[in-house]
Amino acid sequence: MPAKSFRSIGLLAGFLLLASLFLVPPTVTWAQLSAGEIVGTVTDPSGAVLPGVQIEATHLATGQRFSTTVTAVGNFLLSAVPNGDYRILAKRTGFQVSVTETSVFTCRTKTVNVQQVLGTSTGQGRGKS
Repeated sequence: MPAKSFRSIGLLAGFLLLASLFLVPPTVTWAQLSAGEIVGTVTDPSGAVLPGVQIEATHLATGQRFSTTVTAVGNFLLSAVPNGDYRILAKRTGFQVSVTETSVFTCRTKTVNVQQVLGTSTGQGRGKS
């Protein structure tokens, strides 16, 4: 290929790279800079993992909710959650609803492990993480 073609390709690549910076909305970038994540494991009273538990985190200042389901190996992840204080609910049929409060900080991972208690889902266990 002639040198002129390589130069044209280089200019095109540079232009596309520069243009892509303007295609990413600033809110996406800001969300990554002002958010953290909540991770954890859910177990029963014997220490066995509990897949299928519904996890819901509510930002206490805004009421914004984030939810996920515990994986087959007992883990959960809520990523890109805004900074602030949260109330975490863990719900599964045959177990009491577990309630934990925690805080999330910028670019940090907060671990919230939950041990579910057998019983009706109307009772609530509380904890602070």
